[in-house]
Amino acid sequence: MISLRKYLTLSVLAASAVIYHAIATRRQFFPAAMYLSTSKLAVAAVGNLSFAMALCMYNLVIKVFLGTLREIELERVKEKLSSAIMETCLALTIFREEFNMSFVGMFTVLTFVKVFHWLVQDRVDYIEVTPSVSRLAHTRIVSFLLVLLGLDVLFLHQTITATLAHKGHSVQLLFAFEYIILASAAAATFLKYVLSMLDAAMEGRWDGKGTYVFYLELLTDMLHLFVYCIFFVIVFTSYGLPLHLVSSACLHFDYPSWWSCRSQHM
Repeated sequence: MISLRKYLTLSVLAASAVIYHAIATRRQFFPAAMYLSTSKLAVAAVGNLSFAMALCMYNLVIKVFLGTLREIELERVKEKLSSAIMETCLALTIFREEFNMSFVGMFTVLTFVKVFHWLVQDRVDYIEVTPSVSRLAHTRIVSFLLVLLGLDVLFLHQTITATLAHKGHSVQLLFAFEYIILASAAAATFLKYVLSMLDAAMEGRWDGKGTYVFYLELLTDMLHLFVYCIFFVIVFTSYGLPLHLVSSACLHFDYPSWWSCRSQHM
């Protein structure tokens, strides 16, 4: 498997070759810029370079906030990523007329943000069952949660503003829906971390922790279900039946699993 360094090097060389070809054949800035923005080969080369740089940024963020990822964390990300991309692609069929490069960029950013959320949730679960965790690890995880929550709020504000400026439903609605889910999940993860730290301060003798964790997860799932229903109604009235939301809503409204989870925590 090709390493990230080789992939980045090849991407830089390919993009440089395309840019050099555009400048050498057009000889002026405006024609060269038009070629780079309209040629499929040029767009693919520059887009590939952007993706390679995003991967480098991803590795840097992981190194700063999480350190070395465990094997189980990588496996869980792979499992969730495949299903998340499939669900998003199905959702995109609703907004297929608005598919452009701007959308591809927003979709890429959303995917990376989702991966960060999954990793921080797994790391919080790991810290909860690990007896000795350094202060640096605690500082990293709290900082990462706050950064992710801030990004969710920022992107949510931007997507809502773009939706209102569009004066109608657009693909921005899909991204606003996704960032509401991510922001609520990040807030719930932070509260779960606080509950774990309170239990650790009591040396594991807090009998009410399981109850609070259960109700926190219950309220989070109920909020997600409410958001799914609102999005379902908006899309159904404007575009038709969004089948991809049915399975997602069922996953967040699994009544038997709530009570099985309740029996474990209480």
